[in-house]
Order: sequence, then structure tokens, then C-alpha cells
Amino acid sequence: MRTALRRLSHSDPSTTDISQAVTVLNSIIRSIDFAGRWLWAITPTESTITTVGGQTAYDVETDDLQPDIIRLETVSILRGVNRTALQILDKTSFLKSPLRESSGDPAIVHLQRESRLVNQTMILYPAPTAGISIVYTYQRALHEFDAANENPDFPAEWIIPLEDQLASRLSVEYGASPDAQILLAQTADKSLKEAKAANGEPQVSLPYMRSLYF
Repeated sequence: MRTALRRLSHSDPSTTDISQAVTVLNSIIRSIDFAGRWLWAITPTESTITTVGGQTAYDVETDDLQPDIIRLETVSILRGVNRTALQILDKTSFLKSPLRESSGDPAIVHLQRESRLVNQTMILYPAPTAGISIVYTYQRALHEFDAANENPDFPAEWIIPLEDQLASRLSVEYGASPDAQILLAQTADKSLKEAKAANGEPQVSLPYMRSLYF
């Protein structure tokens, strides 16, 4: 925020200026990338599901799986202070794993993707006994940017494009000349296109690339 404001010759922004800039930045992020294809955050706290004996699939409606998962980051069994990490597998590796036919604590996990995130399912193998705490962190779309609560983790090449977008969006409010406004808008458009081109691999498919993930 401060860098964008400095481009508008506002080198000493107040707390109110920063707060207002955060609001605008959130609006920019939502308009650019609502689904978290390029910009996403890792949840700062772990979520938990509790296993049901013999049940391998856990969903949002019945089992309180989080409804906004783009990608699983970590999944572990938690017993007291002891953790056992589960291996996160894609569909092909998951279906081929011999652990699907074995017994014992869950050791592998797969997120079965759907076009609507609320319909996704977390699948564990081997089939668990009852009462195991499964803790996990995950990526989600970065809808609200707040330095105190967010852990944004996106490619470094997105930093300048977001600064460019913010400077351009605030240029009228901060009294930039018409020529400066045009230059800022052109710069913002160019850097945004370059960032999208550099990160063309989708993080998630909603809904057009559903066949990539199952």
C-alpha cells in the first residue's frame, strides 16, 4: 500500500489512508481473481475433522470439511502433541496406492475436487478407526487482504502488478494529473497481463477445467 501511495507523491500516508487503500486492494483482488487461480492465501490456523470408524470420505455438509479449499497444504493425525503427517496424493497416485487395501491409521489423503468447492470430499486410507483427529491447512482464494490475519503466498511477480493496480485505482482520488492517470492505467494493464501470462498454470479449475482434477 505504501509503495502504491508513494507513486502518487503521498510519501507519509496516515492510518486512515492505509485502511482505505486496503479496502480498494481487496476490491482489486476480488475482481482479478475471485477463484484463487493466481492469488491465494494459506489458512493461518489448522482445521480439524474427526474420523468415523470405517469411513474414508469426509465432506462439507456432514463432516465439517472446510467449504473453500483450493488445495490441501498439510494433513496430519494429531494425538496430544504428537503428529503424523499424511501424504497428499493426486488422483492417479491415490488410486494406485497399495495403502488403499491395507489397515492401520490413515497414511494417504486425496482431495476429490468438484466444480463447486462446497461439494468436495477429503478421502483417507487406510480406513480409519473412530475418533482420530485429522488436522489440515489449505489454500483458499485471497478475498480479504489483512496483514494481521492473512498469510498470502503467491508468486513474487504479482507484487508489482498489485501495486500498479492500486496506484492506478487511487490516482483520481489523490489528484494525479490526467497524463499521469493514463500512464498509471497503461502500466497497470501491462503488468497485470504479464503476471497472468507468467502464471498460466491454473491452481484450481472452477468450473472450466474440472477434468484436470477429480
